[in-house]
Amino acid sequence: MDSYLYLSPKLHSFFAPDPSSSVHRDNLQCNRHVGCVSRHKICVFTTVHTSVVLSSTQPTMCAKIALALLLVGIAATSAANLPDKFYGTFDLDHSENFDEYLTAKGYGWFTRKLVTFATFKKVFTKTDKKNLFDYSNLTSKKDVHYKNIELGKAFEGEGLDSTKHEITFTLKDGHLFEHHKPLEGGDAKEETYEYLFDGDFLLVRMSYNGIEGRRYYKDSHK
Repeated sequence: MDSYLYLSPKLHSFFAPDPSSSVHRDNLQCNRHVGCVSRHKICVFTTVHTSVVLSSTQPTMCAKIALALLLVGIAATSAANLPDKFYGTFDLDHSENFDEYLTAKGYGWFTRKLVTFATFKKVFTKTDKKNLFDYSNLTSKKDVHYKNIELGKAFEGEGLDSTKHEITFTLKDGHLFEHHKPLEGGDAKEETYEYLFDGDFLLVRMSYNGIEGRRYYKDSHK
């Protein structure tokens, strides 16, 4: 009895076999992560629905697929972890165009001066789980702490304006993004902070109505 492996559409297009291989289509209805038996075929599901089936009589093709699935799994795991370079304590060193950014957001002169002269410290801390991290935003006015953050997963936390926010940290092309969506009334607006490294500085970029502000943080241990 031949066994068959379901192949995701993306992997199928990447490892498209030549016309002489025993790839064919089957309309079997299978559930995710389970196997099924129909007539004289044993279907083994990987992770997704698809109608493409590969015969196990093609050992070279099966070996390629197994390797591809392993590499995809490793890549997905790596992408889910915060890179080591972000861990540490970073003190605000200087800013560029920050007052203009606050003005674009509608803050008055007095509020802008309070924010501009406040001290800021960013702290990223490892946890006992590799895919989770803690983050603290420490200021001379107010501190906020977020525990056990998972990249790509939204959570509810308190913003610097003391209201509840829906917060999501994501990672793309080595840059960390912190998105805030206010859940209550107040002056806070939905926005995203971008973290990247510029030389020895942790640069935090933010923009509103096309006006970008930049704040440069220095690792306190360097």
